[in-house]
Amino acid sequence: MLGRSAGERMTFLDAIKATGIVMVVAVHVLSRVQLAPAMQEGLLFLVGAVAVPLFLVSDGFLFAHQWTGKDNFLYGAYIKKSIRRLLLPWAAFSMLYMLMRFAIELKGLVQETIVLGKSLSGLATVLYYSELSHHMYFLLSLFLVRLGTVAVKPLLRYSGGVWLGLTLSYIALYVSSNPKRWFFPGADPVLLALWGMQFYLLGVVLRKWHEQITLTAGWIGLTGLGLATLGWFVLSPASSFLVQLVYLVGIYGVLLKITAATGWKFTMGHDTMGIYLLHAPYIVWIVVVVLSSLAPPNHLGAVVVASIVTVALSWGITKVLGKYSVGRSLLGQVPLQEPGHES
Repeated sequence: MLGRSAGERMTFLDAIKATGIVMVVAVHVLSRVQLAPAMQEGLLFLVGAVAVPLFLVSDGFLFAHQWTGKDNFLYGAYIKKSIRRLLLPWAAFSMLYMLMRFAIELKGLVQETIVLGKSLSGLATVLYYSELSHHMYFLLSLFLVRLGTVAVKPLLRYSGGVWLGLTLSYIALYVSSNPKRWFFPGADPVLLALWGMQFYLLGVVLRKWHEQITLTAGWIGLTGLGLATLGWFVLSPASSFLVQLVYLVGIYGVLLKITAATGWKFTMGHDTMGIYLLHAPYIVWIVVVVLSSLAPPNHLGAVVVASIVTVALSWGITKVLGKYSVGRSLLGQVPLQEPGHES
């Protein structure tokens, strides 16, 4: 069984988050290199299909783990700390990247202008849609998902079967309603929060069934990964959400088995926010440019090396910033409310 201690809990969740952040970095590396079309498509599925969803699964799992059967949940305190963990880093790094982009455009180093010539409302739109760095939407979307915990918490008392039904119902509603048609093109945080809620709820379901899954985690994981691979080859793009869900369950099972069998700590999982904020757009760009000057970046090895170097540099900077209170605040390193504590 999964114990209630923070150390035991974080070991497993850190494995999920560490896997997710490596995948996120790899996605951004792939966007800057040109491989053979079949390889590019396959790698984008491998790392892109579940890169961000893994973080949402982790968040939903942790919320259910901490608060099922607990009556002292303070919604206001939870949201206040979520503001410090998500909105403050989003605002700080969005402004930093805007200033850097302004300087780059002013020097004429890029052809496309995103900042220069924009009105205040135009700049607000740039920030809202994360046009400076497309991955920044996630912080806003996750905050909106966490706002929904006011509805999630009272339902935690229900069984895993009920939660499975609720989650499948939400997924069916999301897919059938096609909410993209209600939004303008772009990374709208509200739309992506609605999308992300599918995986957050899946995280709650996995926590509800965790003890049962643990007994055969390895088999469940391998079966999930096998079915996801098969689905990618044979199913139509309209069924991609099914492949995502099965892929997530597969990774969950495999990582659960690995952490139980090896005792690895996956300490990178403690610093995923910093790596996420720092790696793009500029660190990954610099790494790819430097590697491209040494060898053509049109093969798998270049993707692997660029991903490893980008993760290492971003993680190193995160560790340095984490030594200072200001740096920790900028990276959102604030513990969320734990059971038994009011703040």
